[in-house]
Amino acid sequence: MLRCTGRTPRLINGILREVIGSLTLRFNEGAEENTSIEVDKMAEDKDCGDKKCWKHGSVKVRGDRVTGRIVSTKGKNTAVVERAITKKLTKYQRWAKEKSRISAHNPPCIDARVGDMVEIGETRKLSKTKAWTVLGVIEAASE
Repeated sequence: MLRCTGRTPRLINGILREVIGSLTLRFNEGAEENTSIEVDKMAEDKDCGDKKCWKHGSVKVRGDRVTGRIVSTKGKNTAVVERAITKKLTKYQRWAKEKSRISAHNPPCIDARVGDMVEIGETRKLSKTKAWTVLGVIEAASE
């Protein structure tokens, strides 16, 4: 579903430049390791015994890393992460908000809950719908 906003492109471009700059900086800081520095602090060293865990199993994280909010954890070791996307509609010279839902593996050692802001990383295909894994909780949900 697309929703247009009446904001000026100049304001949005400035905000996007700030966001992209911080994402690039954070990605480059953790380039030597498997994940970024902030995520290593978040994932505790409690062994989960999950072979699909990025920390204790054999799954490598490669490709994109995105942040989003968990909207569902109904599946076993699965979290549905929703993230907001801002697109420009050039024909109408407006910005549109979209949302994207990604199924991600939620390892027992991280155990993220509904409402948590998490960072997810791209992996190999783990199941029919999952090719992402939860790397860590950025902000816990307020209860």
